[in-house]
Amino acid sequence: MKKMNFDDAVKMVLLALAAMVVLSIPATFLEGDNSLYAGYLAPQIAFFFVPLIYIKYKGADFATETLLKAPISYKSVLFTFPVTVGVFLQNLLLTVSFVWLMDSLGVTMSVALPPLNSTEAVLMSLFIIAILPAIGEETLFRGVLVGAAEKKGRAFAIFVPALIFALMHGNPAQLVHQFLLGAALSYITLRTGSVVYAMLIHFFNNAIALTLPYIIPAFNNLGILSAKSVIIMAVMMLAGILILYPSLQMLVKFSGEKPLSRQEVRIFTFFGKKDTASCYNNNNLESKPVRSYWLAVLIVTLTAILILNTVLLSVPGLSDALA
Repeated sequence: MKKMNFDDAVKMVLLALAAMVVLSIPATFLEGDNSLYAGYLAPQIAFFFVPLIYIKYKGADFATETLLKAPISYKSVLFTFPVTVGVFLQNLLLTVSFVWLMDSLGVTMSVALPPLNSTEAVLMSLFIIAILPAIGEETLFRGVLVGAAEKKGRAFAIFVPALIFALMHGNPAQLVHQFLLGAALSYITLRTGSVVYAMLIHFFNNAIALTLPYIIPAFNNLGILSAKSVIIMAVMMLAGILILYPSLQMLVKFSGEKPLSRQEVRIFTFFGKKDTASCYNNNNLESKPVRSYWLAVLIVTLTAILILNTVLLSVPGLSDALA
């Protein structure tokens, strides 16, 4: 049985944020790809080891608190890749449209990735940018945060951790996709009771984002605002929807949990009647309003960081002047 409450989970995220900032300092003294790798590595160390230390300090079981003990269905594992492809295709037009909107407002957004110009670079990038985030981020945001938030209600446990997950990246370019991806991963974790499926989907998502521009060079052209790009991404969105929801239904079905309702499959309406048969065996949902000082502190802090990063991106030369 899980011992950590929601405030404990939020405190872990705040501590991980502080640890991430401290661990990221050495990256500022490095140059080139080494700086990028160090910048990606620091958060994952914080996201994994902060919960590990905190949970052990509280005398709880790490595997139980992070939902790593739940049984895994290998049939469900087979559907993690189609779910990833579906989410990626479904979200692409929304993500790129947001980038275009911000560009029109004078905010140039991008995600810095190291070049895959050698076998060593490919392996290093997959390890640091795909494997480690799948473990570290899912341990904290789905294993700890979603698991602890479940008693607040299904909608809260899906969308609040997704918002925190998106804000934690601190990059406006990642805001839309990370929120939508985070909501899907939270939902899967709630329905299956295991964080392992979310870890696999997160790995596939990052691996696709990292390698697709090299595998299909024309993919890079979709970022150019044009009617052709919109039409192509609209078709991709439709294909993503057709892939995602049947695959999601099969993943949940084979995990042994209650199959998705038609309403959930159709429009992901989590705000309706709550299913009190909890996948964590916590059958008593809290009816009182959510009042968490720590949650308010966390969201305000992350929002402030995102706004600061957005300002730095919108004012040419400002970030270099402050460096």
